Amino acid sequence: MVNHLRVAAFLIVISCLLSATAAYAAPLNQSVIEEEDEDEDDGVFMYVPETDITNHPAERLFQWAELEHIIDGYPDFSYKPDQLVIEAEFLKMLYRAFGIAIPTATRPRPGTDWTEGPYSMATYFNHAPQGVVNQKLRSEPITKLHAAEIISAANGVHYNGEDAVAYLIGYGMANSSAKTPSDFHGNDTFTRAEALQWIRQLALRGMLSIQVRPKVPSDPLLLPSLPASAIGTLPDFSEIPLGSEDFNLLGADPFPAVKWGASKQSIDDLFGYSKEKDMFSQYSYPDFSAHFNKKGQLDAWTVRYFEDEDGDVSRTNPRLRTNKGIIVEESTLIDVLEQYGTVGYIGKGIASYYYSKNVDGSFTPINNYSSTNRYSGFENKYVLSFSFDEDSLAVKFIFASTAYYAYNPMDKP
Repeated sequence: MVNHLRVAAFLIVISCLLSATAAYAAPLNQSVIEEEDEDEDDGVFMYVPETDITNHPAERLFQWAELEHIIDGYPDFSYKPDQLVIEAEFLKMLYRAFGIAIPTATRPRPGTDWTEGPYSMATYFNHAPQGVVNQKLRSEPITKLHAAEIISAANGVHYNGEDAVAYLIGYGMANSSAKTPSDFHGNDTFTRAEALQWIRQLALRGMLSIQVRPKVPSDPLLLPSLPASAIGTLPDFSEIPLGSEDFNLLGADPFPAVKWGASKQSIDDLFGYSKEKDMFSQYSYPDFSAHFNKKGQLDAWTVRYFEDEDGDVSRTNPRLRTNKGIIVEESTLIDVLEQYGTVGYIGKGIASYYYSKNVDGSFTPINNYSSTNRYSGFENKYVLSFSFDEDSLAVKFIFASTAYYAYNPMDKP
């Protein structure tokens, strides 16, 4: 019987892969408008350039934000990256980035405006933005201090003023080189591009969801210690090439390596004959699953950790690891980012890295969000994906695959 959680985890990965193709099919610097062709019943697509993002230093941030539905842009197809971000915009960006759907932020109901959605959510979560009491402040630029208060509140604590800043600095979420609240310059405002960069850093630091702020102020004694030196920021989209062995699945002696491209016969010889396949045509072996292409060669493998509906644990052998040492339930988000770069971290607990294979067997990263790097086909394209536990940020699931199988998991070999 196929475990429901396993299927759910696999579907999450596949959905992330499919959403990434949108970046290739409709890059950010080309907005899609459907028009009616007078001679045909079929719709046609016209592309409208958005010149205020093209070649802007924050272009990739806006590509990521567009793909993840964090922003919509303006009716004139601009994104105004250098415009000061107002409180209503910041709330919308923050909530959408961490999985809160705000339909009215795009299509407001008659008699309302788009800000009603973000402020309804802010009221529900008790985040106390200033625009709840005074609607004029919704369209005013937000300060770094007030943004820090909202972000700390979204992490489930209730701090105000410098305590909120200290909370973010202590946990590396301040998007700043400040070591103390006084270094933070909380009265400064910031741009829409800087707002997205801050939100990107929150995701990379492990923020996965929006929490309710307690009604009672949190104890200042529970604040983290301020760092001796500035924590700084992580690269927003760093890329790390892979070697020819990096799609193998390894283990300590006496576990033999699961080698990419190996025949099913050779895997059966090592791990025992397997004839049972799940709904994705993967064969089950001790501690991992594998898929073989029409030539009988291994083109995907999966390792995982989960609890089934009865609370029983199925744990991958902790000896199993990627060639870069990532181990299910032992390695964390930060380990994956250090070994594979930050470019693949989509957010919401999923990292998916895309590569093209070179003649020498090495792998070159493909920019997930680039308007000049569209997916031209599945040939020589590969995927390595990880999912993370919401509480511990430990790796729960690793999936290595050709792009073809990733997009066609139920295609029979």
